[in-house]
Amino acid sequence: SVPSSLGARLPSMAILALAPRPPAARGAVAANRPLASRSAWRACEPCLGRRRSLQGVQFGRAAAAAAVAVWAGWSRRLRKDAVRRADCSIARHAAEAPAREAAVGPWAQQTVTVLFDGACSVCKWEVDMLKARQADLGGSSLLFVDTAAEDYDASTWAGIDAVTAAGLEGQGIHGLLPSGEVIYGIPVFKLIYEELGWGWLFAAHGVPVLRELIEVGYYLFAVNRLKITGRWADDEELRRALAARASGAEACERCSAGGGLS
Repeated sequence: SVPSSLGARLPSMAILALAPRPPAARGAVAANRPLASRSAWRACEPCLGRRRSLQGVQFGRAAAAAAVAVWAGWSRRLRKDAVRRADCSIARHAAEAPAREAAVGPWAQQTVTVLFDGACSVCKWEVDMLKARQADLGGSSLLFVDTAAEDYDASTWAGIDAVTAAGLEGQGIHGLLPSGEVIYGIPVFKLIYEELGWGWLFAAHGVPVLRELIEVGYYLFAVNRLKITGRWADDEELRRALAARASGAEACERCSAGGGLS
């Protein structure tokens, strides 16, 4: 039998058990509950997978942005180096600028005069294609001059000799504007193709990332053009001429800085 004192308390204990607990009491009970079972963790695995895939996408975007930044910086350094060397090459003819301005050169009536290497198979193929397009249009103002021809005279063409016109220092193809200004590289091609109605082919050059890719690709081709076309002997000969010219320019700079030879 149940003791009388316990029997007297049973109704009140039942009421307390069924009565709603205050929030603080519920929190204390919840804190004492055991950890969730493994089945509950498995139920959350899809959420974890989605979270991991999102983190992978974010990491891929960050890595791509970093790669583009590194590539852009490298291409800018290459372009600046090529421009610096080209400016040094063109500066050698600065003393002849007044004479060129006074005399009207054969390039004055042309949109652009293109100085190309006729001994280069790739260059010759492209120039032949451009000349055919020019003949079809009949109204373009382009002049193509072969720097590999026997009768080529650098004094007639702003003092640009065959060594400079080869563009092995990264400048690539050279051109002359009606004012006598010398340009080189991608700007020459852009003027040519715009004059022939094919300017849309260089639309990608206006896109920031693609512009760097195109310029770096052309720089690498210009530097290795003779080797790519199988003219290894010509490449060595022209590089020896460039080295001799650079050493002579350095000697002149040292002489000027030292006030002349004693």
